[in-house]
Amino acid sequence: GGKEAVLVAFTRLVLSYLLTGNVLAFSCSLSGTVCSLLIEYIFFVWLKMASPVLLSFAGAFCFNLGQLVVMYFLLTSAKIFLIAPAIFLIGIVTGIAVGLFTGKVLKICRRL
Repeated sequence: GGKEAVLVAFTRLVLSYLLTGNVLAFSCSLSGTVCSLLIEYIFFVWLKMASPVLLSFAGAFCFNLGQLVVMYFLLTSAKIFLIAPAIFLIGIVTGIAVGLFTGKVLKICRRL
């Protein structure tokens, strides 16, 4: 459910910060997490689109977008967007892969 997704996302965020202590990474991850959860909420609740692949793809894309926007403001340089194509490509591929895997796991869980 939604509450569990938020709990997992922010637990991961806090744990990664506690382990690394990197404020820049925390800022990027926080913005990515918020953007990802927001778009997944919009797709799932408002648009009633619950495909694991679609949710994962959209979440990954928005996570990366959120990170790039924060890096732009922190570094005050548009040069950060030069890496956008690579980051988005990797995010799209991994988002689709995670969505496909999640779909298979959900099918197995429904049979139990």
